[in-house]
Amino acid sequence: MNIINEPRLNAYSESVSATLATVGPSVVRVEVQGKPAPDAASPSRGAPGGSGSGFVFSGDGFILTNSHVVHGGEEIMITQQDPAGIRSIRLLRGVEDLLLPITPTRRREV
Repeated sequence: MNIINEPRLNAYSESVSATLATVGPSVVRVEVQGKPAPDAASPSRGAPGGSGSGFVFSGDGFILTNSHVVHGGEEIMITQQDPAGIRSIRLLRGVEDLLLPITPTRRREV
């Protein structure tokens, strides 16, 4: 029989809620439309696309997301939930530098 520790569960719930309230506004949705292939079998299917998430990591609005989310993107739409609950949307076209690759520095002995 499992016994639920209600005070601990409430503390955990409050901690998660506080964390989401703090970092939630920095999370963005990234939607991508690509360029249709010139030899596309079905032009009615439209341009390839995809979506993912990212987060604003600097005060001037740089967004970090995974390479596979934006790879081949011709048009990128960023949607963000602000603290008042209003969604802001930005449409980016022709942007090439969307991802800063971050690789941990490793020391090797030679």
